[in-house]
Amino acid sequence: MTARALLYVNARSRHSRASYSGAARTAAIVFYGAHLHGEALDPDEVRIIAGLAAGAAAAYDRIEAEALRKDNEAMKNEVDSLRTRLAEIQIQPA
Repeated sequence: MTARALLYVNARSRHSRASYSGAARTAAIVFYGAHLHGEALDPDEVRIIAGLAAGAAAAYDRIEAEALRKDNEAMKNEVDSLRTRLAEIQIQPA
């Protein structure tokens, strides 16, 4: 017997470090098959699984946002450091 996916869930994240267009991107895909004894997934199970995907996408968005905040803070610190060095050698930034 070959296993077949009966349902797949695409967790779509709103943000991507590679693209700031705001377009959704796939963060994860999960495939689900029938129950152990072959019963199909019922509509409530499908609804619950879809809800899990929405939660997973939100978690990916939060992780991505935190990484972007850290990157932004590091860049601000670098700019401040470079401005200090320019001031020390008396060069005015543009």
